[in-house]
Amino acid sequence: TGSASGAAGTAATLTVTAGPPTVTASLSPSTIPADGTTATTLTLTIANPNPIALGTVRVSVPIPSQLINSGWGGTCGSTYGGGVSGSTTRIAVVGPLPANASCTFVLAFASTTAGGPYSITTDAITSSSPATTGLSATTPTGVTVATPLAPTASVALSPPGIVVGGTSTVTVTLTNPNSLALTGVA
Repeated sequence: TGSASGAAGTAATLTVTAGPPTVTASLSPSTIPADGTTATTLTLTIANPNPIALGTVRVSVPIPSQLINSGWGGTCGSTYGGGVSGSTTRIAVVGPLPANASCTFVLAFASTTAGGPYSITTDAITSSSPATTGLSATTPTGVTVATPLAPTASVALSPPGIVVGGTSTVTVTLTNPNSLALTGVA
């Protein structure tokens, strides 16, 4: 804020305000097995569209109870809170965020509960110094937690009959009907 006076005694006031930070969300992959270890990754891109730095930027991420937090990271240089793994709310605090800059905050989730798709929507993003409030972000697609189908097996004998002293080849073919890889198939 500033003021000036002109020759005729007029005054002008200039107030400069900053816009709020923005947040976008993406989720990959969109389907995970209900094995409790395979994770989907939520990536939040936090951006400052202003020509000035923003003070502490904060965004809360309410997590559906069917998803279990299994890790976090990113480029924001942020602190992270909201309780222990499995908590339903995660909070990213970034500060300060330089002018015209962006960073990413990454959360990984697994699940043992089949269902979905579960969408993830952040709370409104805020900043201090100057104080601003932005919009929330929703993942374009939710995550589906799938119960894997059992693999199938087929057996072929070539030639189909074995004569005394002859040989035959047995071929066993395993087929995975899932879009996800199976492990431990025996």
